[in-house]
Amino acid sequence: MTGEGIEYTLDCFKNADNTTRILSIWDQADVSGTAPESFGYGSEYSQKQINRALERENPYEHVPSIDEDGHGTYLASVAAGNSPDFQGAAPLSNLVVVKLKEAKPHLKQFFRINEEAKAYQENDIILAMKYINEIAIKLQRPVVYLLGLGSSSGPHDGTGPLNDYISSLSNQLSNVVVVAAGNEGAARHHYQGNANDEVTGKVEINVGEEETGFSMELWGEPYGIYQVTITSPLGKRDGPFALNAISGDIVRYALENTVVNIDYSIIGAATERPVILIRFQNPTPGIWMIEVESQYNTSSEFNIWLPITQFLSGDTYFLRPNPDVTLTDPGSNKDAIVVSGYNHENDSFYLRSSRGFTLDERIKPDFAAPAVDISGINRNGDVVMRSGTSAAAAITAGAVALFLQWAIVEGNVTYITASRVRADFIRGARKPENVELPSQLFGWGFLDLYRVFEVLLF
Repeated sequence: MTGEGIEYTLDCFKNADNTTRILSIWDQADVSGTAPESFGYGSEYSQKQINRALERENPYEHVPSIDEDGHGTYLASVAAGNSPDFQGAAPLSNLVVVKLKEAKPHLKQFFRINEEAKAYQENDIILAMKYINEIAIKLQRPVVYLLGLGSSSGPHDGTGPLNDYISSLSNQLSNVVVVAAGNEGAARHHYQGNANDEVTGKVEINVGEEETGFSMELWGEPYGIYQVTITSPLGKRDGPFALNAISGDIVRYALENTVVNIDYSIIGAATERPVILIRFQNPTPGIWMIEVESQYNTSSEFNIWLPITQFLSGDTYFLRPNPDVTLTDPGSNKDAIVVSGYNHENDSFYLRSSRGFTLDERIKPDFAAPAVDISGINRNGDVVMRSGTSAAAAITAGAVALFLQWAIVEGNVTYITASRVRADFIRGARKPENVELPSQLFGWGFLDLYRVFEVLLF
């Protein structure tokens, strides 16, 4: 699955006879074709339709699905590309591609996400995975789901609808979900504090000159009750804002042209943790302070996450950040294989890679894979080098596909689950030198498919 789609005309996604290795494309944003049965939106293009399009002078007149920025094409090539100039990790694999539609404008506006930033809805991601699952069941094939995207929203403890669905898929035979850890480790977008501490209970945020709006989520300990006081760069202090789950609070800064919304939920999604959502519109540049207090002697630990890097200007960050617990959702999922990044040239950690563990102290990421200067194909068909944990996840997805080929297709292991695959890959992980494992950076070590087979338990 590639959120941005795929450049299906490239040779690296074709067989030797120029037919496509892509079994199907579901473009959720395309309204020119026929929607897949039981899904009701977008356009589905079968392998037969893609092959017919490839025979035409202008294939896009017949299959108009296009990867506008090339990220989806790049990830697909890293995982499964195959051409004379380039080979991905699993070069003979078939592909099922879903191009996600962008989030509705009113949702982006609610969360103060820049109009130009690409954002996707959780329900569309769930349906994309369901679509792939139905095809795999119909063809009776093992399947690897590649998620090279993520969000800083949520409690970072593996709960929520998307995580529930990933777990349900992982409990089916021959289904493995691979998730990129994210690239938030050096972004300074996570804060960890104690509401009863005079120092860490005061959160300072630098807001950049170009920031038009953003949101942030404060997650407390289970059953805790928290309140916040907000001070603007010009010294205007408002609060404390306590539990008000019905309507929330609105603060207007007339001199600063800023509006701040504070919404409190005693139950955040599927967790017992309370969450305070704070949304800034036209925030005054400079240092904002959020003072966090706990009420009624309840739990006092708390964590705050700013949005992922793509949703902010580079000058908005916490002054005293914590680089740990920065896995992007669904990177805290208990059943998926979650992959951080490292530099395969010297075994050093990829600085931007998100770090574990989960907020409920489970060991994630599972291991690290190469993420620095990884070769792939861009939308023009050229070999390029890019860095990021999505590339690490693509390499891992290809490795898992090869493992499933050996296990299921070739009949070496007739009964295999995601938990078995994850355990085998963790056992086979190469151990870094001078690093205590499990590690918040490397999980259980480095991806090593050859060693997986060396230590395989039948």
